[in-house]
Amino acid sequence: GGCSSTKVIGRAQAVSGAMAPRDAVIAAIGRVFRHHRNVSAVLYVVGVLGVLSYPLLARRVFIDENAFLHGHGAIGFGADEALSAHEYALKAEGVIDALGADADGNAIYDALTNFAANELDALGLDVSKREYPIEFDRRGRRRLGENAGDADSSVASRKTTHAVVRAVKSSGREGVVFATTIGASDTDGPIADAAAIGLGLAFVKYLATAKWLAKDFVWLVLDARPLGSNPGGSTHAAVHAADAWLREYYGDETKARLPLDKKSKNKGARGDASAFARAGALQQAYVIEMPAGAAVDVVAVRPEGRNGALPNQDLLNTAVQLSRRAFPRAKVGLDLDPLDPIETRARVGGAGEAKVREGENKNVALIRRLSSFLERIGVFCLGKSRAFAVRQFVGDLRRASVFAWRCARGVPTGAHAAFKSFALDAATLRLGAPLGSARDKAHFGPTTNRETFRKIGSLLEMLARGSNNLIEQLHHSMFYYVMTSDDAFLSIAEYVAPQAAVVAAIAIVAIALATRGGDGDDGNGDGDGEQGARREHDWAPALALAAAAHAAGAGVGYASLCFYDAALSPVATTGLTVLSALAAHALLAKVAFSLYADGGGPNSTPVVPREPPWVTLKCVALASAATSTAAVTFFNFPLAWPTTVALAPVCLSVSQRDRSEERRDDTKSKRPWRALAGWVDRRTVKSTAMALTPVFLASLVSLIEETSPFAFAHHLAENARAWRGGFAFPVAYAVVWPACALSALATRADVLRGTRGAGQREARAESKKSR
Repeated sequence: GGCSSTKVIGRAQAVSGAMAPRDAVIAAIGRVFRHHRNVSAVLYVVGVLGVLSYPLLARRVFIDENAFLHGHGAIGFGADEALSAHEYALKAEGVIDALGADADGNAIYDALTNFAANELDALGLDVSKREYPIEFDRRGRRRLGENAGDADSSVASRKTTHAVVRAVKSSGREGVVFATTIGASDTDGPIADAAAIGLGLAFVKYLATAKWLAKDFVWLVLDARPLGSNPGGSTHAAVHAADAWLREYYGDETKARLPLDKKSKNKGARGDASAFARAGALQQAYVIEMPAGAAVDVVAVRPEGRNGALPNQDLLNTAVQLSRRAFPRAKVGLDLDPLDPIETRARVGGAGEAKVREGENKNVALIRRLSSFLERIGVFCLGKSRAFAVRQFVGDLRRASVFAWRCARGVPTGAHAAFKSFALDAATLRLGAPLGSARDKAHFGPTTNRETFRKIGSLLEMLARGSNNLIEQLHHSMFYYVMTSDDAFLSIAEYVAPQAAVVAAIAIVAIALATRGGDGDDGNGDGDGEQGARREHDWAPALALAAAAHAAGAGVGYASLCFYDAALSPVATTGLTVLSALAAHALLAKVAFSLYADGGGPNSTPVVPREPPWVTLKCVALASAATSTAAVTFFNFPLAWPTTVALAPVCLSVSQRDRSEERRDDTKSKRPWRALAGWVDRRTVKSTAMALTPVFLASLVSLIEETSPFAFAHHLAENARAWRGGFAFPVAYAVVWPACALSALATRADVLRGTRGAGQREARAESKKSR
């Protein structure tokens, strides 16, 4: 009886001995940290595969804002308005012809904007003209041979002209902007600008008589004449002109503009140029570019702003879909496929043949070969019956990569970027492609021009009606997305998961090292050290060394900007930046020696055993990399993703394990390569590779950008100066370089190995020799 009762009690204890949910979760977390290396590797692979599966997760685009009411109103911009646009364009061409053949771009721009201002004033609108100073950086002033205070105003200033169409039946508290760029270098010249001016005047004239206006509308003429040798060309000039205009619009009038010309023809007229006309709180903005004038066979919609900022997706989808409605036979899209650039669809003759490029650059050829290789692999794995699906998958992956790369660069693709900086949803619509001398003038005659003016005017009216119907800013759709094609996208819920997986792969190892110690990774090789004795981390010197690394990276970045500002050549700027980085590496080594040489290490105090310094430094480096890349994710995911993928293997592979000394004694080995490898200091090779990771990444970026890797630092500083900051520059010098420098230092510096680990390694080596 006693035995049976004991068995029953044992069974009851076994049944009731199942862990509670809380204990099960804690045990699972413990197993994760116990096997953190394997878990980290799995998470990294899952993150990479997750990005490769983006085309499978993409959804069809849609317009979530019902208040747009697209297609619910009759289009009023018809043949009469198109004829008016054509007549305005002819008048503008006459103004250009009156200047003579020797007129330069500045004279032509002034003539066109004066003509537009006079016509707008004749319509009885509020008109304002402004001239804004554009501050050159120190390099620009040196290259122009100027001092800071006496820059030539014709070079260091840009002009704007705008008019406001008031909605008679509304309060005028909200407004919408339509902007036109004039003077750009990548157009068919003054004739294209005359067509843009003619269309703008006809559209404003039509709005002035429209009875459906519920908001004020602003037509803004932006100065897109290139600013000397600044990168970005006409886009750079238009963005800075729009920036200055918006600063004055929102109240910063003292610093924004230059004194008006006393000889201004508009002075004293209604809409006095000295008074800045406003239209209430601006809601949306559309920038219209007409590089081919009244010849539109393609429409490229460009949403990318500063640092990858994007407009609300409803506005982007609206621009694409309404452009397709206005130009049903034209190629309309975001121009995401480098194998099918949108400009090749522009007609050059009556037959409508495509414009053929002069050969194919290296990048496009490389992308074509890579795409073909991936398609062959997909067909081999899935069969020929899935060839079309494989081709579509590879194409979507290619287009998503192009879209992400544009955002990661952080360089605006149009003047709309200035409006997004002021929290306005905006996009640029590039109507047509410059055709130059290849254009068949007879094909684009007066009748064709009038019909094109009608189509463009109807597109502008549809955009205006949609914004006019809104009673608040766009908020229903998404601001964070990745386009895989013109008609498919990934929201933040889909695209951020792979980044979270890779960041978690770094963070898990950092937490495991902080809570469990080296756990066999401290140079012992087999993990048979004192597992029972808990060792503590000496955080103070590790944190000081990490702070020194980030300060050194910031110093290298500042030095690079100084070299750029000194007007040095691109190669000299890059070379001196590399020398500064080498000096920073040497300085970090000295800092590490000073922190750990005098009594530092795991056994500096016999009472409290400590982890080897390199383990603590690895933990700090991992935590810093995970924190910084996660922070960048919230501002520019396309930039954070490749940065995290590149840094994760570097930081996770930090180790002081080195068996080369043991292999040098293995003279009886029957494998010659084992004996040869024994003479190679693997830690030195690994730390060198870690330190050279920024160089490898710079070379890769230069290959993609089609620039010289010997000028990488110059171009990075150039973009930082030209676009007033950006995330790429600080990420390079405050995230990538410190992480690689700390990883290289923790892998190679002997002072970070620790005395106990060295003693154990020597003891094992002696025991193996005795065997």
